[in-house]
Amino acid sequence: MSTQPIPAPAAPSIDQPSARGRVVFFCKDCMKVVEGMKVGRKYVYRCPLCKTKNVAFGTESSIRSFYHVSDRTEERPAPEKKNPSEEPSEDTPQS
Repeated sequence: MSTQPIPAPAAPSIDQPSARGRVVFFCKDCMKVVEGMKVGRKYVYRCPLCKTKNVAFGTESSIRSFYHVSDRTEERPAPEKKNPSEEPSEDTPQS
């Protein structure tokens, strides 16, 4: 019997697709599937569109089911900001 050590299995990599599906990045602020940019040595990613660090990652199927992302390229339109000058304020009397 030989006393050679048994090699440890290789750790899964985020860059390589696994048997479970490919890994995608989802920006919670943009509400879009994006290409994540790694920040430092930890599992922190930055969104290339809005530059925030509010990015989740997981398999494509898990991200789509958890965040309710449809298969369309435009997942959810961003909420429109209303211009306060267009709306009448409560202080001004209406004619």
